[in-house]
Amino acid sequence: TALCLAVCLDDPHVLLSQHGRAGHDRVMAAFEDRIAGAVRNGDVIRQLDGARFAVSVSAQLRIDLEAAIQIAARMQKRLAEPISIDGTTVHVSASIGFCLPSRAPGQTGAALLAAAEMAMSEAWANGPGAIRAFTADIRQRVEQRDTMGAEIEAAFDNGEIVAFFQPQLS
Repeated sequence: TALCLAVCLDDPHVLLSQHGRAGHDRVMAAFEDRIAGAVRNGDVIRQLDGARFAVSVSAQLRIDLEAAIQIAARMQKRLAEPISIDGTTVHVSASIGFCLPSRAPGQTGAALLAAAEMAMSEAWANGPGAIRAFTADIRQRVEQRDTMGAEIEAAFDNGEIVAFFQPQLS
């Protein structure tokens, strides 16, 4: 693999509430078709859980950071095209994270995908339609968030966090 991308629909819950399961599934099918149109024949696309996809770009050519950004931008442009659902035009956006093998925390496919998903989470957190490349800084932020979440959960469980409410009168 020369590049791993992780792609997520930015607001799947909004799509689901406004257009139901059938509309959501139609958008996911269109997403998969559009992702396939943005990559080459030898590349592999898999839908992950929820409204997420993973793309493995084959190692036919060496891909550098600039080429990876161009691939992600081309994919994002295709994904942003309006989709028609029962006569209604729907505009959706996607956040994309990617990882080059040279930047991956490990030399396995699982490590490459995990790094791309971390970058995707960072992209999603920075607004709709963002693109992020995996870096050591992203990994550090994700690990800090995980640690902080575990500490907060433990504090709740141990009764160290107590909520106080003050009534407001108008």
